[in-house]
Amino acid sequence: MELTVGEVLFVLPYLASLVLSVGLLLFGIQRSHIPVALPLAAYALNQAAWTAGFLLKSFAPDLETKILWDNLLFVPFLLLPFMMLVTSRAFVGKKVLPLAPGYWILLAVIVGMLLLVLGDDRRWVHPDARLVPGFPRGELAYSFTPLVYGMSLMVYAVSLVVFARIGNHTWRVSGRMKKQGIFLLVGLLVPLVAGLFTLAGVTIGPHRDIAPLSFGLGDLIIVWGVYRYRILDLLPMAYEAAFRSIEDPVAVTDLDSVILAHNPAYAVLVCAPGTTVVGRLFPFPGTTDLVADFSRYDLRESPVLGSGGKKVGTLYLFRDVSRLQKAQAEKVEVLLLRNQTLMELSLEGIHILDDQGNVVEANPAFCRMLGYTHDELLGMNVADWDTQWTKDQLLKNIGEMVGNPARFETRHRRKDGTLLEVEVFGVGIQGAGHRYLYASARDMTDRKRIEAEAEKNQRLDSLGVLAGGIAHDFNNILTGMNGQIEMALLHLKAGRQEKAVTWLMNALSAQDRGKSLTRQLLTFSKGGAPVRAPTALGPRIQEWVDFALIGAGIEASITIEPELWTCDCDVHQISQVVHNLVINARQASASGGRLSVHLANRQLDGPFVTIAVSDQGTGMVPETMQKIFDPFFTTKPDGTGLGLSVSFSIAKKHSGWIEVSSQWGVGSTFTLYLPATPDRPDALDPISRQ
Repeated sequence: MELTVGEVLFVLPYLASLVLSVGLLLFGIQRSHIPVALPLAAYALNQAAWTAGFLLKSFAPDLETKILWDNLLFVPFLLLPFMMLVTSRAFVGKKVLPLAPGYWILLAVIVGMLLLVLGDDRRWVHPDARLVPGFPRGELAYSFTPLVYGMSLMVYAVSLVVFARIGNHTWRVSGRMKKQGIFLLVGLLVPLVAGLFTLAGVTIGPHRDIAPLSFGLGDLIIVWGVYRYRILDLLPMAYEAAFRSIEDPVAVTDLDSVILAHNPAYAVLVCAPGTTVVGRLFPFPGTTDLVADFSRYDLRESPVLGSGGKKVGTLYLFRDVSRLQKAQAEKVEVLLLRNQTLMELSLEGIHILDDQGNVVEANPAFCRMLGYTHDELLGMNVADWDTQWTKDQLLKNIGEMVGNPARFETRHRRKDGTLLEVEVFGVGIQGAGHRYLYASARDMTDRKRIEAEAEKNQRLDSLGVLAGGIAHDFNNILTGMNGQIEMALLHLKAGRQEKAVTWLMNALSAQDRGKSLTRQLLTFSKGGAPVRAPTALGPRIQEWVDFALIGAGIEASITIEPELWTCDCDVHQISQVVHNLVINARQASASGGRLSVHLANRQLDGPFVTIAVSDQGTGMVPETMQKIFDPFFTTKPDGTGLGLSVSFSIAKKHSGWIEVSSQWGVGSTFTLYLPATPDRPDALDPISRQ
């Protein structure tokens, strides 16, 4: 379709209006996360459709096509008030969805009107439609029917509701929020005023309808407000919600300290509740007692930055510290009441000391524990009842426990002079320039007595087992010796001296077993002190292990750490320990398996050499592990129960010890720790032998 110059000039203003409406539509879609943006975009889409429909109707070639486009123009015309209603609701901060019943009624009315307009019966809108000469391609002329007037009345009635809502909101706010409301109000009002002119038959120039052009003008005003006052970024809804929901007073001023906006709490603060002090100088003191009110607040201020980061104003926030102070006081009161209740009900002796050891507070249980009254204790010092340390040591302990909780045992003297064994848990607290010790004492006298009795009973049980074991072993040895000597006598009487000598030699072997048992008992007791000498264990370990495994058919892997330290030890006693540990591992691996012996250097509280003997036997349960070093305790039918106990005694006499780890079904590891001399490394190279 070719256009003349006049037609092009006719189209250009409407195209400009259409472009502005589309621009507002895209701007609203871009900011769809803001509640008012999408309703405003829908409003702009409705206007763009109206303008496009008007142009298509103007260039329609015949009467029927013009009537068709004219009917379609009533769709955006009737939807316009609904879009304005939703936009205004979002602008003032109310939820759009779900729609209220009134909105559904309005939609039902609009749909009913559209069904009449878009139907085949022309009597409702175009009863006398005709095509008359006009620019650019003729004009559609017809008389307005009651339905057209009814639709127009409905549109303007709803528009009045919209303007009243936005106007009321704009009147109540101030500063930038007020300017935003004014721009939006004017932008929505322009098309409706132009519509009134159209109904009255007023046009701009020959054959030019003012209504579609007004859409562009209204959108231009709204777009200007968007850029100038950021309608879609700093929403009045956000301002309103933020200001009205903050309980503390908030005010915003310009660079001249003129109040631009404030929340209701600020109006109450300056003795103007329910009114506005916008336009007054900050802080607007209204009464003589305002200074007292301000003293309750902690004033905080933040700059308000404009474009380019330039300061354009100041935001003032008044934090009501009286509420915080009241809450803190209530919290302290609750804590004090809780602590007092805990102290009163506790069965342990709780007491609080200052940094000089003087009693600050004590609970009834502590008073009963020491036999003093509460008033008597308040005048006492910790040195008055503690008998384990001097006063200087006690004060030093109090200082060291600040921030470092400690648990220890000590002895207290009661008022009647009797002594108490107590366990004390204490922690030092630093506060208000002073140090305090919070301590809790538990009477351990009964527990100590029970532990002593249990230990005594355990010693008696061990002595019983030891005596029984000694009697059993010596009885076996003496019985054997007695029988062998009797057999020797019988052979002597019969003149069989050679056989008598054989039996006497057997008796001497039994005597050697008795001597060996005696030597083990001496080692286990106070006797048998080791004769120490610097010893390199590396060259000897293979011989000791091989000797213990003679005839066992079990492989042993020996590994020695490079530059193994020497040990100051009794080589004969240590060989006995290794022999016992390997024999124990051999017996645990009776069903087969593999032994490993590992020698290594360890730096603990000092230098140590460790000998770890591991087996792949059945392992031990925890109950067995607790008794393995007890004398004469054994799990083997032919065992004496002295091997591990003697080994533990030898290690202890060398200032060492034996550790054991075991897992049932996996195996056990016995580790011997012996003090070492690092300055004298073992000359043996690291080896790993089978």
